Amino acid sequence: MTISRLIFALLGLGVAGLSSAGTLFEFEYPALLILEAKDKVYGYYESTLPKVEGVRPHAAQCKFFFYSTSKKAKEQYLAHIFYTKSSFDRRKNLIDSPATIFRRDSDWIIQMQHQDASCDTAAGWNFRLDPDDSDVTTFEVARTSTALSLRLITKKEIIRIRERGSALSKISLSPGNVVVVDEEKNELSKIRFFNSVKNEEVTGWIRSKFLANPFPN
Repeated sequence: MTISRLIFALLGLGVAGLSSAGTLFEFEYPALLILEAKDKVYGYYESTLPKVEGVRPHAAQCKFFFYSTSKKAKEQYLAHIFYTKSSFDRRKNLIDSPATIFRRDSDWIIQMQHQDASCDTAAGWNFRLDPDDSDVTTFEVARTSTALSLRLITKKEIIRIRERGSALSKISLSPGNVVVVDEEKNELSKIRFFNSVKNEEVTGWIRSKFLANPFPN
């Protein structure tokens, strides 16, 4: 099934060592983000559904990173699925899985060999299906832009924003939040973050030392 949902902004993704920006794919379904750079792809999926009395006794959450290990065909990548709250070396090995990422025009498909139980909930999809299966989930590209890299927040940070015609407001970033890095200058990084509460993208400068690279070096 093709997922279609309006998106205002999305989290960014990248990898340490990029000397130039890659192409950031933002999707109609805002849980997924893919960065393509130098014939490699890096991705992040995160979906959280709140607790609903009488329907869902506990919040449901599915989230994982992935990166390509090789390019099998023109629009097909062999990949590795994982999750971490900091660095790749500190990831939870139990959810590691080989995967294949397919790109078909403006649609992308993720196929895992093994899927963590957390993604079998309403927050996830059946990522085990073959790309030609009639029930496979395809993610439709909404727009593209450029991004330098992705980082994980390791310590609580505050972004101060002055909206047009309003007073200065503050957005709190928590450890584990994924942000786009658009620029690095001295010891600061200019980042973008998707504020799900206000359903909008916020930008600002934070200290680079509180950002971690989730991918292998």
